[in-house]
Amino acid sequence: MAVPFFGPVALAEKIATPFLTKWEVLPIGAKAGDVTRLAYPAKLMRKRWPAAPKQPCTGLSCMAMPTRDTEPRTGIYLMRSRFRCTGRALAQLSLGADSPLQVWLNGRPVYRNARATNPVLPDLYTAPVVLRPGSNAVVIAFDSREGRGWGFTVRLIPRPPARLLPKVTV
Repeated sequence: MAVPFFGPVALAEKIATPFLTKWEVLPIGAKAGDVTRLAYPAKLMRKRWPAAPKQPCTGLSCMAMPTRDTEPRTGIYLMRSRFRCTGRALAQLSLGADSPLQVWLNGRPVYRNARATNPVLPDLYTAPVVLRPGSNAVVIAFDSREGRGWGFTVRLIPRPPARLLPKVTV
């Protein structure tokens, strides 16, 4: 089964971090619905989440997926990735997604899109964010649309007028 990337895709021309590739996943068992209305799952943050399956990276991007491409994807998944930043920074969370999602950074809602659909186009959506020094966590609620949604891409780019980010370790 092929992963739904279509290319070539013009990527942002700003200096960006690598795509976030280390994800944890927690199926929340909910039936597909409006993930943009979900509250931040604070109680679930203390739980141990299993690692999401590693996905192959193309020369253009790395897509995060809640399951292997050969496994069924149904319902809503929470996915979490952590990264470190050497200083406070104004940035943009740069996303691509093929299914509705909601994004939180460090517990604060930063982006939601109820209309995202195939294909995944890296850097199609952006959201202004403030990175804090030290550890930062991105949490995404992803609606698989009963298997029609595959996954998403996430990376950070500088927010103008900045041209570079402080050191970010993903």
